[in-house]
Amino acid sequence: MRGSEQEDAHRTIERVARESYGRLVAYLSSHTRDVAAAEDALGEALVAALTTWPRDGLPHNPEAWRYASSAGGAGK
Repeated sequence: MRGSEQEDAHRTIERVARESYGRLVAYLSSHTRDVAAAEDALGEALVAALTTWPRDGLPHNPEAWRYASSAGGAGK
């Protein structure tokens, strides 16, 4: 990815993290009854996004990607 595309990826990651955090914590923890695990899983998904999205490009639906990436971790 070029510099401007990496900047776009980082801006998108920041926006998705800010806009979807509460909704995703609520959804994940409603299934596991463990808010801390949901927060940890979302944090791990954020780190994965920071690594993957600038390298591979933005996913079609960033919020869904973050949910899918964190859903397995929230159940640990």
